[in-house]
Amino acid sequence: MDLPGAQAREVELILQQLDALPTLSPIATRLLSISSAEDYRLDEVARLIESDPALTAKILGLCRRADKGLGDRITTVRRAIIMLGIESVRSAVLSISVYELLDRTAAEAAERSNDAAHHRPFDREGFWRHAIGVACAAELIAQTRPHRAARPEDAFVAGILHDLGKIVFDVVLPKAFARVLDLAERRHLDSAGIERQVIGIDHHLAGRRIASHWGLPQPLSDVMWLHSQPPEALPDTPSRPLVLLISLAKVVCRALHIGWSGDFAQTPSIDEACVRYGFNPEKVSAILPQLHASVADRCKVLGLGEEASPVLLLRSIFAANQSLARLNTMLERRTHAAQATRDELDRIGAFLESVRPGSGVGTVLEQVARSAREAIGPGEVVAVHVPQAGASWEVHRFHEDHARRVISSPPPDADDVCAHLTSDTPSPGLGIIARTLASLDPALSRPGMRLILLDPEFGGGWIALLGRFTEPAPEIPPTLLAAWRSAVASAVQTERASHLGERLVEANRSLAEAQARLTEAASMARLGEMTAGAAHEMNNPLTVISGRAQVLAARLAAPAEKAAAEAIVGAARDLTDLITSLNLLACPPALHAREIVVEEAIRSAVHQAEQRVGVVGRVRIETPPPSASPGAIQTGRPAQAGQNGRQRPSGITPTTIHADPDLLAQALCELVINALEAGGDDFVRVRTQTDASDDRLVISVIDPGVGMSGRALEHAFDPFFSEKPAGRQRGLGLTRARRLVELHGGSIELASVPGRGTTASIRLPARCAARTAA
Repeated sequence: MDLPGAQAREVELILQQLDALPTLSPIATRLLSISSAEDYRLDEVARLIESDPALTAKILGLCRRADKGLGDRITTVRRAIIMLGIESVRSAVLSISVYELLDRTAAEAAERSNDAAHHRPFDREGFWRHAIGVACAAELIAQTRPHRAARPEDAFVAGILHDLGKIVFDVVLPKAFARVLDLAERRHLDSAGIERQVIGIDHHLAGRRIASHWGLPQPLSDVMWLHSQPPEALPDTPSRPLVLLISLAKVVCRALHIGWSGDFAQTPSIDEACVRYGFNPEKVSAILPQLHASVADRCKVLGLGEEASPVLLLRSIFAANQSLARLNTMLERRTHAAQATRDELDRIGAFLESVRPGSGVGTVLEQVARSAREAIGPGEVVAVHVPQAGASWEVHRFHEDHARRVISSPPPDADDVCAHLTSDTPSPGLGIIARTLASLDPALSRPGMRLILLDPEFGGGWIALLGRFTEPAPEIPPTLLAAWRSAVASAVQTERASHLGERLVEANRSLAEAQARLTEAASMARLGEMTAGAAHEMNNPLTVISGRAQVLAARLAAPAEKAAAEAIVGAARDLTDLITSLNLLACPPALHAREIVVEEAIRSAVHQAEQRVGVVGRVRIETPPPSASPGAIQTGRPAQAGQNGRQRPSGITPTTIHADPDLLAQALCELVINALEAGGDDFVRVRTQTDASDDRLVISVIDPGVGMSGRALEHAFDPFFSEKPAGRQRGLGLTRARRLVELHGGSIELASVPGRGTTASIRLPARCAARTAA
């Protein structure tokens, strides 16, 4: 038996206590040394027994009860030995000596511990009556098998001593053994298994140790150690038949409820035990009618009372009724427990069925509240959800017919909640939670709230369930509480995974945008290097070409030749503009920002666009009315027409921004030119407004044209991209406009619906639109 170090030391101390028990009397010790009828002298044995008057009286009493017909005439120990035989006398002396020794030792131990008046579950008299019953049953069964290895005299002694370890435990470890018996009775088990759990060894091993201490014969030691074991587990030794005989005799006495065995497991029937241990069921059944009388006679010899066999039979019937009553009580308790378990499983099943996979925390908490009312009783349930430390508190109130959710700022002492909330003792944090709930709704300040911690994550978020129920709240079954906590934890993890997924998508989107910007920046850098070299190498020849073509055009008189020279001048100018545009993309000009009126920049841009396109009066500027609140996105009245096609506001307070007027006007000009060239019969509108979400100034150019294709929207800002017929445009207008807007920290967005036109919006930072001119 392998035991941990501490437990092994405790077992060794127990074994030392067993070795400290008193030894057998000299008479019993001397008689045990006699192994056969030829090994003794009759007069010597008689003198040994006669030296103890009490023992002499009991031996003579055995003669009077013996079925020999001469009992009343036996008056000396010598004649008793001749009548009974040395084996019977030795068995009787040993039984009487063991009984008196242990009974006296137990009484002395109880007196020393002052425990005699306390309730002791060990029934000493019932135990000895059971031991005598096993001895008598074994003796009677052995008499039906005269030619087998187990002799009746040995069977009787083995039956008396078979459970000696139990009474030894009661003497040496009364409190621990009382606990063993209590657990065995409540669990309806035999005591040996619980002895090993509580004490460290069982009564079988204790009996073997005391047998060695007293020098008992090996067959008796084997019986005390191995009885009641399965036959297939027994070793093939000379004592095996005696062990099997005692095992059967014990089953017989437990089945007939003779005495008290200290074992409470269900026993097999006598016929089943006969088959198991290899005995004839009919012969065993034949000895049962005389068993109670034999037990009554032997009990009188040992001084266990003067009960006749009918009284002993009634006692056995009473014990059987008590055992039946205990079984009925056990079955009733188990029935109630099974019903409670069934109800609990039904609640858990209903709850888990109501929680759909992927449900959010709020939905799961509502189902928990409904399950709590079903399990505990009607009442109000409040759930507090804190996603993370320092976050706002989400308070969910669940009534019978509705639910309400309130978001609250964390209280000043919110950090103390996590410090005080624990799964075992959540009450210290209840006061802080209750104060916070009362600040949200005075109705929540009433006493009687019960706290149930569902998802404690100390140093982070947590979820607690509080309930006030109309009935006295019973304990929540642990399995139901575990189901609640599992569902809540799953919902929390689902929400966190969803948020994490959203953040990952956003991060991927930002990464893609950053990569696109890096790619564009690299392209622009390469384009800048190319345009810088091209500008240097091409500007001088273009200047010569343009100048000589202008001189040539001035000298020529023929219209065709003059037109050709002017075409050369125009082409050189276009090429110079292209190089300038490319140089603008690669090496943007310095920003000379100052405070300007945004409406003036818009009017300048519209004027430039109308001149370049050659169209006047198709652009309408819309500004917010004076009553527009800051941050509102509204459409104002159109500005009135002024001189030279320009428009001026009427009764409008202009908005000022901090920007470079020329560069901003160039960017707006490119957008207006695209809008004018988009076609459509309606006006092109230029609208200013403030985005309430981030206070940015938004300048939108809206055209009524045919809209843009998906490919055009995707590549609109790419240099030299254009879906217009070749030769119409260079495809640098939107690229140049975005570059100029980005110098101001802004952005350009395009929105288009095929057949319904396009909206190009310039978004400038809030610092640009935060000031209004007086």
